[in-house]
Amino acid sequence: GEFFGKLQHGLAELRIAKKRLILAGIVAFLLNILNGMFGGTGLLLTTFLIFVLRISFIEGVAYTMISYAVVNTLQAVYLLVTEEVPLELLFSVMVGAVLGSYIGTHLQYSKGGLWVKKAAALVMILIGIKMLFNF
Repeated sequence: GEFFGKLQHGLAELRIAKKRLILAGIVAFLLNILNGMFGGTGLLLTTFLIFVLRISFIEGVAYTMISYAVVNTLQAVYLLVTEEVPLELLFSVMVGAVLGSYIGTHLQYSKGGLWVKKAAALVMILIGIKMLFNF
């Protein structure tokens, strides 16, 4: 159908040197150890992909989102099996996450890569300030 045609259109071959691909895998492995402990490493992986692999910001976000969809699903299943999770809180967070993701993705494409890059930099700076002064 139309969805799978768009999905296939979104897949592209990216030519990157083998050494950089290996480095990307090692960095993703290390960042996901941190992600498993306390989450929130998506911006770090995106930043790495942009500067080391020299891809656009939107491409970096796309690669990060796709890989983290798999990782986060596996982490969620593990936590649901090992921890008690209040369903009301789970539902509330899921609705907020879906709506926020939809709006964020829409802004990414409507505002363009430069705007998104500046917004991401601002978020990283604010998180850094928060961590320094209120850890």
